[in-house]
Amino acid sequence: MSHDLVKYEAARQALQAAHSVDEVKDIRDKAEAMRAYARQANDNDMAIWAGKIKFRAEHRIGQMLEETERAEGGRPEKTRTKKEQVIDDTPTLDELGITRKESSQWQQIAGIIHEEALDA
Repeated sequence: MSHDLVKYEAARQALQAAHSVDEVKDIRDKAEAMRAYARQANDNDMAIWAGKIKFRAEHRIGQMLEETERAEGGRPEKTRTKKEQVIDDTPTLDELGITRKESSQWQQIAGIIHEEALDA
């Protein structure tokens, strides 16, 4: 197995092991930086490898965002006391550094492409 293939498999396993959107987004951001570097260095193989990892990460983020309970928004009910109000500790898109457009695109990717198709 070539050295590049070992790195690719390690990145895939890191994506599968990631438990939070933050972790996956970090992998995605690193893959994008590596892709940009590879393109500057005219290393097409590395650019393709990094692009695949970036796409897999975006797919995984989309899956995770789909699974996340969405906040209802609006004002809290006036009849509830402060004790009764539920505190939601789910990070917002802003806190995750994800735009609404990215969230939408990544969830669309997750909805269209199944994990098995990525392995083909």
